Amino acid sequence: MQVLFEKHEKITQDIKERIKDKKVVFPSYYGKLYATLALDHNINLSPEELVNDEMINEKVIRHILTLAECTEEAVEAMEQGDKPTLLHVLEETRRLQEEVRELNNIIYEDFLTKSYNRRWLEDTLVESKTVCLRDSGTLALIDINKFKEINDTYGHLAGDKLLIFYAMKLKALDGRVVRYGGDEFIVVFDGKYSFQEVSKKCENFLSSLCNTSFKAGDKSFQTSFAYGLVAFSKGEDIQMILEKADTAMYAHKKQFQLGNNNGSTVA
Repeated sequence: MQVLFEKHEKITQDIKERIKDKKVVFPSYYGKLYATLALDHNINLSPEELVNDEMINEKVIRHILTLAECTEEAVEAMEQGDKPTLLHVLEETRRLQEEVRELNNIIYEDFLTKSYNRRWLEDTLVESKTVCLRDSGTLALIDINKFKEINDTYGHLAGDKLLIFYAMKLKALDGRVVRYGGDEFIVVFDGKYSFQEVSKKCENFLSSLCNTSFKAGDKSFQTSFAYGLVAFSKGEDIQMILEKADTAMYAHKKQFQLGNNNGSTVA
């Protein structure tokens, strides 16, 4: 621990030296510089460890200001027929688009599984003022059975690999996958799939796991999950839908514990 503290202390001193002549240092710049210097000391920091709400808000404000400047330049250049300036604005806009995409990944992506996170669910699917759903479809709430036992028996690395596997397979079902909690996922299917079609997709996925073994060192194990399905309509309260899905999921989990893991429970 002392060695790690000394490394961070050295990084901090290096940063102070690099920014001593700068009048203003934005948090995001400080974070990027810290991450770069940390790599020299074999310290690898994830985006979640570098970016907080203050940095995100600062980035958003800067992007808005940059976009406003680009718009003003573009209008002025078009009025004057200034092609070089238009090309410059186009290049700036493309760079801004790339930064916005990167920012979206940081804000809305679960770092481990590369699926969406709860913030994406709240910002994208729900009307912020009314907590009502924007569209209609079917929601599947999925919980991995005995996940804590898997972690305790085979280690957290095995648990992480299992979460990544689930996220990958769930994405193949053609829904939008959200890591909702530690071992809970939500898959949101839009209206192009009927409730029955979604139910069949989940049943097929569950059946496929029965023939899949996972390795952890020289040991192997199998896994399963419980799920609850609920159809939702535009304007419904997201909390009510999640509660219904949760109730259905726990009913299915109870069936599994009783030895009947071939069926599903829906709401």
